Amino acid sequence: NKRINKTIKEDEKKMKTEVKLPFLDRESDRSTIFKQIRLIHALGFNSAKREMYRSIVFLNIIDSMNLIFEIMKYYKIPFSDSSN
Repeated sequence: NKRINKTIKEDEKKMKTEVKLPFLDRESDRSTIFKQIRLIHALGFNSAKREMYRSIVFLNIIDSMNLIFEIMKYYKIPFSDSSN
């Protein structure tokens, strides 16, 4: 029981220090949300549409990762593995 309580407290501490960021396009709007819902819950897009959005998705990933690195630097959050 003590071990479980200790684990819960440690997890709570970790959750307080975590930064949660949405991975959304700079111009995210209602249509973006509907597109995501369509991809998740419906048939998705045909290959022409997928190819069209491919570069947008890659750029969004790069932008989001850069933002994460900037926030880590600002808050002096180290990588869990210093070789990274």
